[in-house]
Formats: sequence, C-alpha cells, structure tokens
Amino acid sequence: MLARRGVEVHQCDRGGDVTFHGPGQLVAYPIFDLRGFPSDGASRKTLGAIEYVRRLEEVLIRSCADFGIAAKRIPGLTGVWTITAPEPALAESATQLDGRGRPSLHGSLAQVSVPGSSEHRVGAEAKIAALGVHISRGVTSHGVALNVNTDLSFFNLIVPCGITSKPVTSMQKELNRPVPTQEVAHSLSRNFGTVFGSQILWLDSLDALLGTNLGVPMKAPKNLRRIHSEDDPAWA
Repeated sequence: MLARRGVEVHQCDRGGDVTFHGPGQLVAYPIFDLRGFPSDGASRKTLGAIEYVRRLEEVLIRSCADFGIAAKRIPGLTGVWTITAPEPALAESATQLDGRGRPSLHGSLAQVSVPGSSEHRVGAEAKIAALGVHISRGVTSHGVALNVNTDLSFFNLIVPCGITSKPVTSMQKELNRPVPTQEVAHSLSRNFGTVFGSQILWLDSLDALLGTNLGVPMKAPKNLRRIHSEDDPAWA
C-alpha cells in the first residue's frame, strides 16, 4: 500500500515517534552547536535540549502568526497546535450556556496503521507542525516540519507522533487557500534569527554557503583540536 502511494519508510535517530515528510511541507533542519547559545534559565549557562525544543516551537508559533494563524503549545506534548474557530451554530449554543455572551471552548519506532480520517473536528486542537531532534555533543540535527500545503491524507497511513486523539492540519486548511512556501520560508528564517538571537543569511545553494567567507573557519583551530584530542574535525 505504501509503495503504491510512493511512500518510503526510513529508520533514523530522530527523537519522537513516526512522522511524515512530503510535498507541501516546509522542513527545516537547523544544525546548531547549543554550547554557543546562552540559556534563559539560571540552572545552566548554555542551551539545553528542552529549552532548544521550546525555542523551535516558538519559531513555528511566530511564523504561523505572521499568516494570521493562532498556534500554541500543549503541555506534555511536543509540537505546535492550532484551534479551529467554532461554527456559528456551536458558538451561539456556547454563548447561551456561558450566560455572559461569550463562546467557550473546552477543549523511534515506525508504525503503519489506518486510524481513521485526518479531518479535524470543529474546535479541535490540530497539529500544524511536528518536531523531532537529535543532539550529539551539543550539536543538533533533524528539526521541524510545518504543514503548509500538505496533502493531509498521508497522515492516515500513520499514527502521527504516536498521538491518536488529535488530528493534523495545514496552513492551507486553516486559511482555506494555498500559501506560497517561499513566503513561509522567509518568515521562518526571520523568526529563527529573532528567537535565537542570530544573524540569518539567505543563500541559494550549498555551494554559495561553502564559497562565502562568513567569518567561521571550516576547521577548528589547531590548538583547539589538540585540547579536545581531535585529529581533523570539520565545522562545515
């Protein structure tokens, strides 16, 4: 069934449960040395894993807000979520129940299953972006996937991040129109720079990155390599 839909399954060292990457998503894999970022807390000097994930969520929340989509965190879960607006009939009923004229809302093993439909219920918390990272010696890999114009039917093939009780959504679904991926990419880049306090340079290719002198050496200085007993580490 997966082969017929052109889906491949890859095992990797990404944190979290099974996820989906495909057309219509904006996938960002930041490679950071967390030891170069100061922590906001008093318990440690540099950025830790949990604080790093919270900052990634903040980048995504701000990027969604740039397009008029209200998004948030959910305690105990990783990712970014949105709540859809209630239908007028439901809002009217909620207003009557509220009594004050205000609507109220109450609201790393791969697995393949068909849990049902990815369509989300009115008022339901829906996941618009997934996170999964790997950190080794303070250096990050993997990252985030924001559903921009994603075909959400692919999520019916898995239990996204192991969560069966909440649906998935996309920017296109929330706004009822396609969203230019390039515009979202620029928004995400700007918010990365703001949240992590770093300068962001837009480059068109890896060759442009490797051929540009950004003031960062491709290899660690010789004295630093001797201290860490490393023969020839690359910083690219």
